[in-house]
Amino acid sequence: MENYFYRTQKNLIFLFGRTDFLEKTDAIADIEKHKVYLDDHQKSELNNIGSLYDFDNIIIADNHLNSIYSLNTDTAFLKEFTLARADSLKALNKDFVYFDASIYDHYGQPVLLYIIPLHSKKDPLHPGGFIVIKEHFSKFQKILYERTGMGTTGESYLVASDKRMRSVSRFFPDSPPLKINVNSEAVSNVFKEKEGGHVLQDYRNVKVLSAYRKLNFDLPWAIISEIDYHEAVKPINQLKNYIIVITVVLILVILIVTYFISNAISNPILYLKDIIMSLSKGVVPESPIKSKGNDEIAQITEATRQLVEGTKRTTEFAHQTGAGNFDATFTTLSDEDTLGLALLSMRDKIKMLQEREVRLVREKASALLEGQENERKRFVRELHDGIGQLLTVVKLRLDAMDAKDKEKQEEKQEVLDLVNNTIGEVRRISYNVMPSVLVDFGLEAGLRGLCDNVKKYSRLNIEFTYIKETDKPLSFEVSVPVFRIVQEGLNNIIKHAKATDVYLDVMEQEEYLYLKLKDNGIGFNKADVIKRGGFGLTSMNERAKLLNGELHIESIHGEGTVTELEIPLNRE
Repeated sequence: MENYFYRTQKNLIFLFGRTDFLEKTDAIADIEKHKVYLDDHQKSELNNIGSLYDFDNIIIADNHLNSIYSLNTDTAFLKEFTLARADSLKALNKDFVYFDASIYDHYGQPVLLYIIPLHSKKDPLHPGGFIVIKEHFSKFQKILYERTGMGTTGESYLVASDKRMRSVSRFFPDSPPLKINVNSEAVSNVFKEKEGGHVLQDYRNVKVLSAYRKLNFDLPWAIISEIDYHEAVKPINQLKNYIIVITVVLILVILIVTYFISNAISNPILYLKDIIMSLSKGVVPESPIKSKGNDEIAQITEATRQLVEGTKRTTEFAHQTGAGNFDATFTTLSDEDTLGLALLSMRDKIKMLQEREVRLVREKASALLEGQENERKRFVRELHDGIGQLLTVVKLRLDAMDAKDKEKQEEKQEVLDLVNNTIGEVRRISYNVMPSVLVDFGLEAGLRGLCDNVKKYSRLNIEFTYIKETDKPLSFEVSVPVFRIVQEGLNNIIKHAKATDVYLDVMEQEEYLYLKLKDNGIGFNKADVIKRGGFGLTSMNERAKLLNGELHIESIHGEGTVTELEIPLNRE
């Protein structure tokens, strides 16, 4: 708006310089005579100027503002304006002035005048007449209609110091501007030389966002731009809502991303924590541990997996050692594997203690059996040297006795038979207790004599086979227990098996002795026999263990029993 007035001002100044338009001195002389003598060229020139600058009217007036010449007949407002302003313009020494002549318009429309004083050379201080130019107010209205960015409720309007509107109201387009009284806080402020913008009530009593400023030229006008508050803040509210939505979405996205990232980081750590907690409680995880990638967590996972695998191997080794498997292999996790080294040391010590215990038990049992065998030898010697010698003497004395009658002869023979039977029984007992052939000629001779003796005193048919694949002699400490095992087996067959045929096979090799005793008896239930506390089977088994041998008895009901013995030989 101000730029328009500045351009108008320049145009008017330019107009003053055009002497071909109006010769001031001559015109004033004519005006003073209340006449204007304009030739056709000057009138045409005046019309051209009005058209060129789009003025509503150009009036040439005398020094009382009485119209002498006018481009058109719109001069009604000039009469009252003349009465009010003529005297004040007599001493006008400016090139031109603006006048708001709206209050003199009978139609209530705003009227803006540019008044140019005409001075004569005779009296340069007082104008002899005036050129009054009426401006088209629609020019300002057009400028005010340019409401770029003012939305659907915004408007810019002009208000004079009399608080009446000068431009057409957007909201009351049919009301003359001067009929609209703008008694608002914006008008009060602007004519109190206050500028700025506020939220206030406009002339419609509607809450608006108002910006106002007094125009910077001579007219007491102010320009006010207002927009309804709800529309003004609508973009702000939309932006606020948009920011809130974006913020919420961003927060959700951040929370979701944070959740997945934290899970991706924390889950492996929590998983490893559970594994370590399990290990601290002595529980070794069974499921395999897998690691992916090569980051720090994957490296920790791999280290944990190696720890678990090492713990499993250590635990398995501890189980094997606890179960008595001292031959189980174990490789320590490192040279500084304290637990592994401790387990190996413990295994070696337990193994050594167990071997010592076994050795002591064997020595104890061996000493017991040795004592028994020695007692058997002493018993046999006592029988041979004591009862045997006495019986022999008795037999010799009976043979030397002379029985003359038949009755005495028969009594003598009965006594001799009784003594012979007693001597045979003593010999049988002596053989069973400790066969001298075993002592003198070894296991094969002892077993063969045993078989012959059993066949002699029982109905069993015994087939005995002894295969010797080495020239080295078998020790007496091995021969006696093996002989006792076979002796116990034959006694069991005689007492319980009801067998007719017995097969005894022995194979003596360099490092092992194999023995198989088989019968065709009725068989027996091994579990029942052990349950009843069968002393014979227990004795056979203990003797085999003393020789580090293995004794297996397989018995089938109705088909007989097979007893197998395998003994490692240490001939050194």
